[in-house]
Amino acid sequence: MSAASDAIIEIDAALAALAPQHEGLRDYDRLNLIPEAHAVVQTAINAYDVRVLKLEQAKQALEALVGDGHPEMPARDVVQTVYADLQANKQTIDAALGIFHAVPDPATGFTFASGSPEPKP
Repeated sequence: MSAASDAIIEIDAALAALAPQHEGLRDYDRLNLIPEAHAVVQTAINAYDVRVLKLEQAKQALEALVGDGHPEMPARDVVQTVYADLQANKQTIDAALGIFHAVPDPATGFTFASGSPEPKP
């Protein structure tokens, strides 16, 4: 199973865990609460709405990835002329890369640390 499939299962579990709390908040919202309590409930409902929406969007995106064959990215078939052009460009890129040589990165910082003082004889 792919990481995307595992994530879809995890999202489903998160949505299932949120559902009773979300429903309970909506039940609270229908009660005759004092204004301060109603405001707290409304804020919590909005937070749950946002979280549920984001989870559903993430699930849809992951399902689209899996539907597109993720994690595989298949090789593409191209006609010979296209392949020959790609191959020729690869050869020139490889040739250009050959004029460069990697050297160690220069030091970007240096710190001195002193040891313990030694008594003079």
